[in-house]
Amino acid sequence: MRRMGLLGACLVASLGACDGAAPGPGTESGTAPTPPTDAAATGSAPATTPSASASAPAGAPPAVLATAKEPTGLVLDGRILYWLEAAAGEIATCPREGGAATRLAAGIGAPSALAVDDAYVYVGESAGDERVLRLPKAGGSVEQVSRSPHGPVRAVVVDATHVYFCAEGAHALYLAPKAGGTPRRLAEGCGERTQIVLAGRDLYFTGSSPRGPGLFQVPTAGGPTRTVFESAEDAPAALALRGGDLYFTTRGSGRFLRVPKTGGAARVLFAGSPADGLGGLAVDASHAYLALGRGPVLRVAVDGAGPALELGSEADAAPTGVVLDATSVYWARRGAIVKVPRPR
Repeated sequence: MRRMGLLGACLVASLGACDGAAPGPGTESGTAPTPPTDAAATGSAPATTPSASASAPAGAPPAVLATAKEPTGLVLDGRILYWLEAAAGEIATCPREGGAATRLAAGIGAPSALAVDDAYVYVGESAGDERVLRLPKAGGSVEQVSRSPHGPVRAVVVDATHVYFCAEGAHALYLAPKAGGTPRRLAEGCGERTQIVLAGRDLYFTGSSPRGPGLFQVPTAGGPTRTVFESAEDAPAALALRGGDLYFTTRGSGRFLRVPKTGGAARVLFAGSPADGLGGLAVDASHAYLALGRGPVLRVAVDGAGPALELGSEADAAPTGVVLDATSVYWARRGAIVKVPRPR
């Protein structure tokens, strides 16, 4: 591991733009909002800009837990890691301690989203029948939960009673009973790269409004959609929630930001190269772990203080997701699932 300055930018003070529509900031549908200011989108300016060349020698390479093909959608549930092999149409697993990968399910139409609960694994299809499916975590028969009303399934989350997903072709979020049933339209504005997080009785998702990309909130029971964040230059990518704040990476500007889930000014915590393609994200009480589109996973303080810390190396090409437990950081990369000890 090594400490590094920002990749060509600053410390202190989203998945990309989607077609469709969502209401404006802090308003209900049909109400004309006041456009956000640049200050609300960018936060305060940094006092210093650490040098990208100031870095210590890299630490040991990550431990390979299991071989994989093109893994995406990494999820950690207890002691088991789950991921998708989209090209092969498979769900795979391995113990978090490492071991041979096990194929849990096959024959899925380009799996694109993954979620788990106490008993089942849920997966969305982006080709073929374009369904939301589930199967027992221990393995077994795959059954249909719901079918997308229009287009590929993108992003799946579950609570105690329902599954929530984005139907890309409809540019809309839907919910359906976990035991199976007809989907019900919940909100507008999602798309191909939508991410969803669940917080109690609210869903937060990346998407777009007529003014451009942003973050939006809708009650799980249905109701008006509220805009939490909008910015023409910061299209939200990966999304995470901790406490009262939403954290998100961006496409285009290559930044990492924090915004109150109730809305308000966003703060830039990290700024890299627009070519970095910030992707996977995990957040704990003090740090965020960012999976870049290339190179190492980075650890960044959630208060924006201090330099970023590299985990792994440039050899860890194209990380596609990050998950945490009490002792380790895990991510997927081409050909493998890997981990490193959590830095102190």
